[in-house]
Amino acid sequence: MGYTKDIFFMKTAQYTTNSPEKLITYAGVFAHTELRQWRLITCVGPLGAGKTTFIQGLAKGLGIRKDVLSPTFTIINEHKIPQTKKTLVHCDLYRLTKERDLTPLHVFEYLENPNMIVCVEWADRFPQLWKTYPRIALEFSFRNKNERRIKIRYFTGR
Repeated sequence: MGYTKDIFFMKTAQYTTNSPEKLITYAGVFAHTELRQWRLITCVGPLGAGKTTFIQGLAKGLGIRKDVLSPTFTIINEHKIPQTKKTLVHCDLYRLTKERDLTPLHVFEYLENPNMIVCVEWADRFPQLWKTYPRIALEFSFRNKNERRIKIRYFTGR
């Protein structure tokens, strides 16, 4: 999925769930434990594997009360994190086919801003773009009809 050749790999973890509710709860805890030092989360995996559900759980864990929907058509949605100067930026690259399509969306400006936490669904569309950034790479997969597995990899960037 584009992450195997990245040489600045730190550590790996794995999580398995059998319900969207458990995934949302896990992501909320993840928001408190992992987002203190990480600001980019890349998500890859097939349709329906839990990418958007995970980001909804992150948002909930960060205190965002409004509904967080996949920005498949808008490409990017911003969600202000209450009682902070930070913003959760949710990107969905599913519909993009060319790297130049990212330029008018200001994705790289978001990545350079320390007040932005950026979550990118379908990051494997452009895997080379994320290599220079410290990030948590989430790879979602189906274990069976009811279970989802998330492989979690931490990269320091270059």
